[in-house]
Amino acid sequence: MRLFAFKLNDQSPRLGAELPGTDRLIDLHAANPALPSNLLSFVRGGERCLVRARKLLKNPLVANSTYALTAVRLLAPIPRPGKILCSGVNYRSHHEENPEAKLPDEPFFSPRCLRR
Repeated sequence: MRLFAFKLNDQSPRLGAELPGTDRLIDLHAANPALPSNLLSFVRGGERCLVRARKLLKNPLVANSTYALTAVRLLAPIPRPGKILCSGVNYRSHHEENPEAKLPDEPFFSPRCLRR
């Protein structure tokens, strides 16, 4: 699932997920108010938020909460992160220095790192 922070016109920032196979975003909070409206709260919500968002992406009735990617302004996913944590194995250059390390398919981090 690809998540985005976005703005539509002069509205406050929203959290969206790309509808698979389209160039459209679903406004997650508008489609299900139980979901947060920002990515940091979504990550902190853990598996509960992820399961709800995945259900929305499979629901054809959410069309009124979707927008074309070209119609919104994309924002930084987490505008003011408290910490930025990096793992060397997430970087190709570190992998080249240590070929025994397995290069992950996607960068990873632990959601526990985001708790304060």
